[in-house]
Amino acid sequence: MCERLPTRYGSRLRQEDYPPRIVEHPSDLIVSKGEPATLNCKAEGRPTPTVEWYKDGERVETDRDDSRSHRMLLPTGSLFFLKIIHGRRSKPDEGSYVCVARNYLGEAVSHNASLEVATAIFNEGLAFGFFHELRGVAYLFKLKRSEWGGSQIATTFRVCPGAVTKPLAVI
Repeated sequence: MCERLPTRYGSRLRQEDYPPRIVEHPSDLIVSKGEPATLNCKAEGRPTPTVEWYKDGERVETDRDDSRSHRMLLPTGSLFFLKIIHGRRSKPDEGSYVCVARNYLGEAVSHNASLEVATAIFNEGLAFGFFHELRGVAYLFKLKRSEWGGSQIATTFRVCPGAVTKPLAVI
């Protein structure tokens, strides 16, 4: 939307303000515990929109809220994790994320992106699993509990593009 404004030498164009829109949506990530990660988000609008992130419907605290936070909101709008935190009882980084861009004309919401932490799960007694090599960076073991007393072994695993799946050898 442009408007012609009269000037001494003719007219010039003036851009009008417009609501935000997401031009780069975040993608699903599988990350090893303790490693850095980035969820990308880029928005445009006039005036330049502010960006906030939400995880599982709750606003994400970043270094702008608490200087000790391990999450940083980058100038581009992306969310950077200094290191992924993941424990048995607390999984503060794993979940479903969206970025929201706002200016006075409205807001735009990105697609959902899941952040999963690569973990290993083993059965008691007999170890069984799969090894995923994701471009040499992350490793993912995912198994459902198996019952060996004559019933079927139930296993699930995610095969990502470019992943090499190998049987897990345990001695």
